[in-house]
Amino acid sequence: MRIIQSLRGFTLIETLVALTVFSIGMLGTANLVGVLIHGSTLSHTRTTATLLAQDTLEALRNTAYTDIASAEETVVAANAVRYTRTTTVRIEHPAAGMKTVDVTMHWYTRKHTQRTVMLTTIVTETQ
Repeated sequence: MRIIQSLRGFTLIETLVALTVFSIGMLGTANLVGVLIHGSTLSHTRTTATLLAQDTLEALRNTAYTDIASAEETVVAANAVRYTRTTTVRIEHPAAGMKTVDVTMHWYTRKHTQRTVMLTTIVTETQ
């Protein structure tokens, strides 16, 4: 009696090893996707905070020098994040006839970590 052994196909052990290697690779990829989504969300909220601060600075540049003053307000942007915008004005700084304006944006991430963006400009009194 002759035993014919087929050389085609994979054994059960080979299939299980291949499935294990594939599963480990997919778990690593799934973790990477989570990290990428977190990074993208952080980037989006930081960009929104920067744009809101920049809008405030642009508005102050078009405001009369004597009307530029410190303020604080809460802004809820289109991304549903609540930002606190603090405008701090230092008079006669760095020299006479100048005001240094700091616009600071604060917000909290989903993990309750506070994030901050601050933009600064100097406004001069025009003659």
